[in-house]
Amino acid sequence: MLALLGCADVHGVKPVKQANLVKEHSMTLWELIAGLEKQMPLTISKVEAVTGGKFSISREMPAYVVLEANGWPLADGVSVSRSSLMMRPSLQFEDNSGLSLELEGTCIALSQVRERFGDLTLVQAPRGRSLDETRVWGVPKPWGHLSFAFQERRPDCLFSVAFHKTPL
Repeated sequence: MLALLGCADVHGVKPVKQANLVKEHSMTLWELIAGLEKQMPLTISKVEAVTGGKFSISREMPAYVVLEANGWPLADGVSVSRSSLMMRPSLQFEDNSGLSLELEGTCIALSQVRERFGDLTLVQAPRGRSLDETRVWGVPKPWGHLSFAFQERRPDCLFSVAFHKTPL
């Protein structure tokens, strides 16, 4: 609750006050990723504290619950346009759970991602059916894997970042 009021400090990452999520984060995308990684395994409150977003349930299925939050601007002209957190109905970040952050604004090239995360493995390639398909690159992490998607519509610009509990 303190995180939602802007009073908590989670490992040096200051949350945004909950006014309308219009205030710009002072953190970059790279700082956001690092802040979320430090919070593994994720919980709703940990994600909200780092992002400053307020997640609410958008879909409930027998095996999973999907929570979503409105977007918010980051530093350097990058914005999270949409975020989605998929967890077990118990709201635990377990196998096959994930957090996805869709991006817009300043273009982040694959070369910039590689500078930060080293060798990436191609885990998904588009099949030529739609400009919405993505080419996804991933890197294993002790907690699961981190992936970076590049949509065919803008193949040279990072479209989304995802944190998955299940390894590559």
